[in-house]
Amino acid sequence: MTVNGDTGTASRLLAVLRVLVEGKQEISVKRLSEILGLPTSTTHRLLHQLVQLGFAERAPMRRYCVGREFSRLGALAMQGQPSLEVARPIMRDVVEGCNETCLLGLYLPASRQMSFVEKVDSRHPLRYRVRMYELRSLAWGASGKAILTWLPGAVVESVINRVTASPATGFAPPSVAVIMRELRRIRERGYAISKGEQTPGAVGLAAPVFGESGQVFGDLCITVPEFRFSPKDERHLAELIVTRANKLSELLRAPCMNRVAF
Repeated sequence: MTVNGDTGTASRLLAVLRVLVEGKQEISVKRLSEILGLPTSTTHRLLHQLVQLGFAERAPMRRYCVGREFSRLGALAMQGQPSLEVARPIMRDVVEGCNETCLLGLYLPASRQMSFVEKVDSRHPLRYRVRMYELRSLAWGASGKAILTWLPGAVVESVINRVTASPATGFAPPSVAVIMRELRRIRERGYAISKGEQTPGAVGLAAPVFGESGQVFGDLCITVPEFRFSPKDERHLAELIVTRANKLSELLRAPCMNRVAF
């Protein structure tokens, strides 16, 4: 994550904070400087400002970590989010209908990526541990493609042009023509399905969720261990996830929800 030299102070502060949060561990000024592509003196100055605000804290051995004030604000921001409150009962309904884990994916327009922001686990003792709040490509996995399919053409082209190897297998991405054919099939049937693209041995089925003005908000996704999945299950799982995603879209577009934003 290299920070452009012309980026303003606010953007640089956010970039430092993003590394602290996503790294989930203490980090030195030197390492932070390398990640951001900034001079050590600049990085140290930015950290000092964040420490003064309580958004970063000094740790032993001249390292830094996320500050308690940022953690407090983050927790407050997530509590009682209307969109999450609306989604949770629907997600529980999905799990009740298939006894597999259901995830809510959120589209992030600024980075043209997505992230899982809510999860309801199945009752099975054997299930995948999904990393929450991690940035994910829209070009891999059902959860990404269910969002990508309904984005404007210029955004789709941008995502496809910068796609890298599969995070699960390391395989090179398919050609643009192959990806576009798959997106057309997803649009026709209303859902995406993938096997082992984001997580080894996992099958994912996802359907888009639309918010205000009919724009893509994110998606609902079912994740199933491949050993528990049979092709005959696809129809039931697809119908379940599509109908519930449509229901969530209706609720998010309701007048009382028009001010919802992440």
